Amino acid sequence: MEECISALRTFANALASYLKVGACRTLAISSLTGQESVKIALRALARFHDPSLGYSLLSEALTSLISSGTSWMRVLGWKIVVSENEVYLVLPLRFIKEFLNSSEDRVFKYLLKSGVCKENT
Repeated sequence: MEECISALRTFANALASYLKVGACRTLAISSLTGQESVKIALRALARFHDPSLGYSLLSEALTSLISSGTSWMRVLGWKIVVSENEVYLVLPLRFIKEFLNSSEDRVFKYLLKSGVCKENT
């Protein structure tokens, strides 16, 4: 459970940081095109990764989060897809809008409620 919480904290930190910096542009483009979800490259999120949180790579934290199951992702309406050797998170546009300028702690609590760390127990 402790490893899951650490991985979740790492992921939530990178995602919240990405949303603060990169999501406005994503929102503008996807709203114009009528998209309901957006793909975010894992490498884009990795730019906001803080290795001092316990994982040298963001992909390690994400792997830890999905290693015991992905039902939490289905609860959130999220998916992971691989296209042309690139890993993407597919997130609902409503999530991006709601968490655009949110703190890491708010994103962390939202993800924790999805049951992500309960699957590991």
